[in-house]
Order: sequence, then structure tokens, then C-alpha cells
Amino acid sequence: MTLNCTDRAYNVPADGAPTLSTRCPCSDLCPCRTSRWYRIAAHNNAIGPGINCYVPELLAAERRKGAIFGYCTPNDDRDPTGYSTRCAIARLEQVELQNVRITGSVLECVGALPAILNRGSIVKLTTDFRGYARGATGSVKLIEIPVDVTSAIDPGFVAHFVKNAPAPIVFLTFPVTNPGQQLVSLDIVESVLRANSDAIVVLDNAYRGSLETEKLARYALTNSRTLYLNTASKDLLLCGARFGWAIATMPLIDWISAALPPYGVGADALGYGLDILSRPHALRAARATQAQARDILNSGLRRLGAKVRSGPGPWILVQLGDDAGRIVKILADTFLIDVQLQTDALTGWIRISATVPCEADRIVSAFASILGTATTSVEHAFQAELKLQSLVRSAINAERHEEWAPLLTSNYR
Repeated sequence: MTLNCTDRAYNVPADGAPTLSTRCPCSDLCPCRTSRWYRIAAHNNAIGPGINCYVPELLAAERRKGAIFGYCTPNDDRDPTGYSTRCAIARLEQVELQNVRITGSVLECVGALPAILNRGSIVKLTTDFRGYARGATGSVKLIEIPVDVTSAIDPGFVAHFVKNAPAPIVFLTFPVTNPGQQLVSLDIVESVLRANSDAIVVLDNAYRGSLETEKLARYALTNSRTLYLNTASKDLLLCGARFGWAIATMPLIDWISAALPPYGVGADALGYGLDILSRPHALRAARATQAQARDILNSGLRRLGAKVRSGPGPWILVQLGDDAGRIVKILADTFLIDVQLQTDALTGWIRISATVPCEADRIVSAFASILGTATTSVEHAFQAELKLQSLVRSAINAERHEEWAPLLTSNYR
């Protein structure tokens, strides 16, 4: 049985400290009220439109959202929208404006970087983002470092693989690997830089919000072989905007700038990002809401007996072994919930992205149905409601209508 809203939703005030509420904060326009069977996208680490019901102020920024036809030159100081957005990013990252460049899609940028920087190899961890391998074409060699998802990452072990790699570009997701949820530290970066004098390290801070990783961009300015990247789709919760930013010392950032397309970002997308950057308290509240959703998934699935791996990133991993593919299909076809089946080093695991609390409860409810156990808070409340209504009907049949009739009112619509 799948339910619409949760009795365990959260109101998130401007200071970003969530408080437990007995009332679902969703508006009447929220999909969880307007449609019992709407699809949940829990497969791409995006928070989704449901966040607008928990942090309504984010709706104010959507006035710019729409067709992205007006293009601009975001890295030209004469472009007012691009200049203002770069200034806001520089303030966010605590760096100088001259070190900031706005990119188009960061995913496309990641794929192009090896060629732009004349790299001979790409180095990544097996438990980190698969997209880092996109640039491994032609003569660019892919080197994957085998790491166990249940173990901490050893900086010396990483350095061993980098030491003899030809002109390597090393990609690291901060603060944790995606999807492995293993902590990534600057000790790993330092060991790579020492091991190979030709190495360039990319600090991908896409999940900064989960730990509020501070000053990572400033660290990238301490040497000429580190490049900081971030993306609006994750850091600003703007999946459709398709832009990000790069920060590095002047020689490296100029090298990258020469290859950036002049009109790679829409003016509406930048304007939307600028609106979000001007609302840091709403952004913090949205991140806190997403963290609550992750915690509901973590605790709810553990209570069902599932083997769960969680961490500061806005997702969880669930180990299902040989049943993983079958359960992913059931979730998609029967419950309209999309999750991501993992491969390679994480074969047998699935990744469930955290969105908002009411959707997290629906996901737990779906797993309870699949696993044959119903233990979520919403399930308990709903079953109690059914029992109450049964008692009321019995009372009416016993001609005790006056005493029991007021209890017919339901909280679940």
C-alpha cells in the first residue's frame, strides 16, 4: 500500500533547523496531494520539485524559470547577468572574482577536461562517479583504483596508482565518493600531488551542502595543479539550469577558459542561479529538508532489516544482492519509484537519492510492501485509522451513532 503524505513531515524555518511537525507542510499543489500515483525520481541525487512545498521561498526564484533561449557571455565583465553571478559565486567560495569561471554543463566539462589539459590518463576511484571516465577516449587511458566500499580510503594506496600514470588528471568527489559514501580528505590530494609532479587534481565539491565543506575552493588556489569544480544542479538545487563553475590559479584557469564556449549558458539559467544565491537561508533549509529525507530512508529501511550504507551525502545505498535488479524493476513498474542500480564494485547495491520527507516515507512504504513488512509511521497511522473506522461502523450498527459518529473524520485525504 502506498500513501500520499506523511504524518511525520518537517517544517524547516529560515535558520535551517528542522522541527518535527504533526502536519504535512505540502501545499494543495504538491504532487503528493494532487496525484496518488506520481513518479518519484530517486535515481539522480536531485531534490526534485517537492522541496518547494517545504521551503516555499524557493518558489520566488522560479520567476526566471522557463525556456532558456537568451544566451549570454558569462565570463565577460560586460555581461551584467554573468558578472553578477560570478560575483555571487566568488563571495560564496571566498575567492577573488578573477579566479572564477562559469562553465556550461559540468558533466560535459568533466568529459572535455582531459583533452583541454592535454592529459594522458584519467584516474578515479571505483566507488566514485562513473561520469569521470567520459574523457577516456583515443589515447587517454582510464585508471580505476580498486577500493572497498566498506573501508576508508588510504591516501598512500591512491598515490601508488598515480605515481607512474602518464600525465594524470585525478577526479575526487567531496566530501564523499559518489555513490560509495567514503570520506575524501585533502590528505588524499596532497599524496597525489607528491606522487606525480605532472598530476592535476580535480576537487569536485558537488555535495558540499551535506557537510558544508568550507574553503575547498581557496585550497585550490594554493598551487597550480588543483582545479575546483561545482555544479548548480547539486549545490544550488537547479537541475535544469545546466551550469557550474571552475576555480583555479590564473595560469590553470586561463588554460581552461580558452576552451570554454562563449555562449554556453543561458541568461535565464544564470538569473535563476543568482536568485538562489541571494537566498542562502532558503538553500540551507532545503539542504536540511533533504537530510531529513535521507535519515528517514536510512532508519526506515534498516528497521525493515535491509543492509544500508549511509553517510553525509544526500543518498543511501542498499545491498540487495541478486535481487537488486528485480526490486529496482518492481519499484519502477509497480510503485512508480525510480532508483539507480549499481554496477562494477557496487554490484548488488542500489542507490536511493534523498528528495523530501513525504517521498522518503513513500519509498520506505514501498519496500515494506515488497519485503512483506509494514512498519513505517505512515503505515501504522493508516492501519490505526482503518481500525477506528471499523469500530465506528460497528457502533453505528449497534445504534450508538451519537457517541461514535464524530470519529468518522479522517486525516488522510
